Amino acid sequence: AHTSSNAHNIWWVVGGWQNSEVPMLGPLTATQISMVLFAVFYLALLGKIFLLWRGDRPGNATALSQVPGSVGSGGLREPQALAMVLLVAMTFFMVATHMHENHMFAALPLALPLVLVRGPLGRRGIVIYAAVSLAVLFNIVSHDPRLTLHAPFTWGGETGTDNLHLHRPMLVGERWAIRFSTVWNLAVLGGLLIWSFLPNGLLDRLGQVEDRPAAAQ
Repeated sequence: AHTSSNAHNIWWVVGGWQNSEVPMLGPLTATQISMVLFAVFYLALLGKIFLLWRGDRPGNATALSQVPGSVGSGGLREPQALAMVLLVAMTFFMVATHMHENHMFAALPLALPLVLVRGPLGRRGIVIYAAVSLAVLFNIVSHDPRLTLHAPFTWGGETGTDNLHLHRPMLVGERWAIRFSTVWNLAVLGGLLIWSFLPNGLLDRLGQVEDRPAAAQ
């Protein structure tokens, strides 16, 4: 079992393709540390869910509290649940060990429904979906055994180190593509987490989305 099998997450930054079952921090292995990190995130998300369910968000408007299912009246709405599931998928990919580059695909169908949210948040949902899609694309392409043998990955020649996955010399363009992909993944997750947990952030605003009018009978 490896810390990261080409998944550009925090363990790729620490060191990919390392044994994840040997002590790393005192007696804790990388896998155990990853479980602790995910548990901390999950507890924070449960706390956010509890606050949203009760409607204890600063700045709740009186008018909003009269909208059934809104944040102001407590409870969760479908767009909020979709965003939370997306956060779980993205965070798990970014903090868990044993991840491969294609495992982030699970986040794509979870991000897509946010595009259908009405109003400005729907347009931002397009940005979220595009960012996640590019994260998947960059991560997979930068480790493709055939594509990486062509420009721009071959620009700059060899680095003098080995590509542990493809068992050949690492290329300069290839290395920079991997670095860019890793930074992109970290930025996407960081942006989503900050935006979601901030007061009046993504999760709060998704609770204010108006329901679509019922179809005429």
